Amino acid sequence: MEFAELAQRIDDPLRTYSTGMQMRLAFAVAAHIDPDILLIDEILAVGDLAFQRKCLERINRFKEQGCTIVLVSHDPLLVQRLCDEAIWLHAGQVAAYGDTDSVLRQYLAATGDEQQQQMLLPPSNQPIMPPAALKLNENRFGSQELAIAHVRVLDWFGQEVQQVGNGASLQVQIGYRAAQAISAPIFSVMLTREDGFVCFESNTQAQNVQVPTLLGEGQVTLQLDRLDLAEGQYFVDVGIYEQNWNYPYDYHLRVYPLCVYNALNSKGVLQPPHYWQIATPAASH
Repeated sequence: MEFAELAQRIDDPLRTYSTGMQMRLAFAVAAHIDPDILLIDEILAVGDLAFQRKCLERINRFKEQGCTIVLVSHDPLLVQRLCDEAIWLHAGQVAAYGDTDSVLRQYLAATGDEQQQQMLLPPSNQPIMPPAALKLNENRFGSQELAIAHVRVLDWFGQEVQQVGNGASLQVQIGYRAAQAISAPIFSVMLTREDGFVCFESNTQAQNVQVPTLLGEGQVTLQLDRLDLAEGQYFVDVGIYEQNWNYPYDYHLRVYPLCVYNALNSKGVLQPPHYWQIATPAASH
């Protein structure tokens, strides 16, 4: 009952529960037994982010205990995070089966989602790096020929921050390390919500910034004069890509959190400077 967060409704008939509430309760029941095999069908499509994180933590615990997990999902990141092998079903037929990265590469190529393929997967002609070389909070991907040495998120005063006010300026510094000469790489910064929604993206290629051949250590900086995002929790995702976007050299996903606060209580993604005007009819005589 506590896990499902349904204490206030636990005595109500099940027929009065919404679909989401029923799925919460079903997962909570499954999460408190000791299964040999756990079947999960899009369970993380419901509930708020806090409940989704709680479900992921419980699934990881099952996995560590040796439970076999069969996960059905349309979320490539979730599949990559949880699964050792994957099956891609298309029109009721098995389109691909094998190790997760191989199947995801085929799936994303078929759906035309090149950006997500670049973010999640190493190039097919490169060996998959050992986990110790790739993991940064379990959210680091790339060939590592050109590596991100550090990322600093700074405020107007040059102080490292994880929290800024709406409308504040922001600077993202990307330190790099190239063991060999890398020609014209692309640097990219994205601001995403906790649910993965991309609120902002900028890269050196789109801005016509000519990045020279890099060798050794250096730094690239993105300056945001105003951050007009609504209040909420975000992530600063940082990547360096091959000059034709064929694959990432290094990509850090959901590593650098950023909280935006605002005195105004409003909805939406953007909170730019704005004001209201009210025109009233002239008083009658």
